[in-house]
Amino acid sequence: MRKGSPPQLLRSVAADGAHHGKFKKGDVIVPDYERCIAIATTAAIKEMVIPGALAVFMPVIIGFLLSSKGLAGALIGALSSGFMLAVAMSNAGGAWDNAKKYAKQLGLNKTEKEHFDATVVGDTVGDPFKDTSGPALNILIKLMSVISLVIAPALKSLQVSADMTVLEWEPRSVGIGAGILVLLAIAVVLIQRNIDAGYAVKRVEVEKSIAAQKEKDGAKKDAVNATKAANKEVFSAVKKVVEASEDGDVVAADVETLLNVVKANPVKKVAVKAPASKPSVEHMEVTVATD
Repeated sequence: MRKGSPPQLLRSVAADGAHHGKFKKGDVIVPDYERCIAIATTAAIKEMVIPGALAVFMPVIIGFLLSSKGLAGALIGALSSGFMLAVAMSNAGGAWDNAKKYAKQLGLNKTEKEHFDATVVGDTVGDPFKDTSGPALNILIKLMSVISLVIAPALKSLQVSADMTVLEWEPRSVGIGAGILVLLAIAVVLIQRNIDAGYAVKRVEVEKSIAAQKEKDGAKKDAVNATKAANKEVFSAVKKVVEASEDGDVVAADVETLLNVVKANPVKKVAVKAPASKPSVEHMEVTVATD
């Protein structure tokens, strides 16, 4: 949208394409925020389905398949590795984020461009590290622990004998765990194929949009070149007639050539809109005194 433009000149995606048409230096462009947010949100939700399913169902599969002892080992490993990874992400992300600010404060964005660009990359990775990925591991550890507590009564009824000993590889428990594992694997494959198919559709749409834009730009460029060539021919004919007229010897053939060129390349008339309302005219009465 051009700053200060009247409402009828506002740009839109439907009218001017994905890039809102052509703009000049100094124009203010308003991005299509809603579409950008919709694309990012949809992709994030789709991509989180598989990791979320794994976080929920893996404690169940391990518990039924490898007994409560295997589940306890999985929880210990998730707690220790998740805690260390979360601390590393938070500290590293904060360090990378502050490195860019420190480099900018030192003025390296003007003196050491390559060094500052490296800190910008670190800041881009560091923000999600310290704000999303690191804290999310805390939720992952809690979720796996809660799921384990929920299935604990079922594990006890299947894997604990009458004399209170834990049965390893109990047939019914192993069958339940193996069945859930197979169903989860099939669901993951189907979900990933669905996501890939959606990306393929979007990729085709983008390629078609790029091809249409290139075709439009090519047609515009060809029209500009044709106009330049026609104007060059007209200017050449006019120059020839003018130079001849300055010498006092105008050739009729040159004038006829100029007329033919102008007829072949007529000047397009520009339509001028009439004002919406006619200006009001005030009438003034004049009295003439006679003797």
